[in-house]
Amino acid sequence: MIRDAESPDVPLPRLLSPRDAPRFRRSLYVLIKKAIYDNKSSRRTQVLDPLINYMRGRMFEHVTWASFNWDCMFESAFWYSSGYPGNRHNPSIVVPMQGWTGSITRKHTFLKLHGAINWWYEHGKINYLSFKPGGTLTAKWKSYEEGATGGEPVILEPSFYKYSGAMYELLKPQWETFMEAIATAGVVIVVGYSLPEADAQARSAVSLGFQWNRKATWVVIDESIDACKRYRHIIGSRRLHMIPETLEEVNPKLRARLNALLDAG
Repeated sequence: MIRDAESPDVPLPRLLSPRDAPRFRRSLYVLIKKAIYDNKSSRRTQVLDPLINYMRGRMFEHVTWASFNWDCMFESAFWYSSGYPGNRHNPSIVVPMQGWTGSITRKHTFLKLHGAINWWYEHGKINYLSFKPGGTLTAKWKSYEEGATGGEPVILEPSFYKYSGAMYELLKPQWETFMEAIATAGVVIVVGYSLPEADAQARSAVSLGFQWNRKATWVVIDESIDACKRYRHIIGSRRLHMIPETLEEVNPKLRARLNALLDAG
């Protein structure tokens, strides 16, 4: 509504003055951060450990992880499950970022396709904000909420305009890597992503990637029957394996079930 009201091509009343719109938009971003980060337990990330460890253990040439979430769950799970203190590492990333230390092997690539609450754009650079206790993330967001800091979070806003702004241009290399990964992958595993209609870019990537890549095996883990129908409509049934459960439900038997599906081709 803010974007439409700001556009001279859309005949809507001006709900906010040009002076008030940035403040209101900033408040919406702060609301997102509070909803997905404040008072959340890091123990929740353990639900991802079995999948991450499976992908580490199986002899894949390369693993590309793509997330549509703004939170810090995946990188937290990957970091703490990567080894003992002093030997832990992050996956590699494809956008230039200050403060991020990727692994030396570069076997795992991480794409945060919609941005992140701990990716901060300031002075022409993306900076990685630490989310550990006493880190820079909380302090930066507090200053941002008060209007006392420069820069802004690298977040694709939850609207139909998410792919048309300056933030998308910053993240565009990730989308190019995402398309290439789907088009060349031997296996594509989707966990809990419902492929909503508003995410036109993601739907296009899945559809085109499937058309280009006729050899990939697709596995979708999602308890939503509607989500399963969306993937079946795009991919069909021949190379698509549906697991209509949550990841928590699958975890006790995840290794055996994925091995059975992938070894069968």
